[in-house]
Amino acid sequence: MKVRYSILADASGSLGGLVASHNRGGQYLRGRVVPTNPSSGPQVEMRTIFGNLASAWQTLTLAQREAWTTYAINVPITDSMGDPLTLTGQQMYVRNNSARIQAGLARVDDGPVIFSLDSLSPVSIVPSAAADNYSVTFVDTDAWVPEVGAGLLIYGSRELADTINFFKGPYRFQGIIIGAVVPPTSPDTSITSLFALTEDNVIFNRALSVRADGRISATQLIGPNVIAA
Repeated sequence: MKVRYSILADASGSLGGLVASHNRGGQYLRGRVVPTNPSSGPQVEMRTIFGNLASAWQTLTLAQREAWTTYAINVPITDSMGDPLTLTGQQMYVRNNSARIQAGLARVDDGPVIFSLDSLSPVSIVPSAAADNYSVTFVDTDAWVPEVGAGLLIYGSRELADTINFFKGPYRFQGIIIGAVVPPTSPDTSITSLFALTEDNVIFNRALSVRADGRISATQLIGPNVIAA
């Protein structure tokens, strides 16, 4: 249970039978519910990826593990409360490589030597009901665009009523725009939606970039995005 100043002012996590969280409406408390063991295809896939990466960590050289630890110390991430959080080297290795593997990219075992997240310019998305795809607009001067082994990962929600203006999850990986020597052009329409799209409903999206050296960007939350005809 994480509490800052006052449990009702700023809190996140669980304590006893209560769970504290927050949304656009502010802080709230609810009763704690023990979840069932999730076994959907995507959840099983991610469990397998995490397990394989945890095993791969044990096969790295000492120098490789130390490089990831150094990177993690120098590049804290932001937790659910907006505070900086320093991961272990193994946590950073699994976090960064799980996104790559989910997108079909090769694992990166050498820790990054540039101590920063990747910089991703604002991304916009227009889902199309007729084409059953996303039109993804990105800044073509971003470093991932012309880089082999890099890419832009897009995640999406199921479609929701147009009255919904906040979505917490879950998001499903939808596809990747791959960086290349002959770079992709914006807008890109190569990503087909895994969910049905109905005109005038909305979806929510996430986007992050991955680099060939193992760095990833902060996640962008995009939406609600109105589904076009």
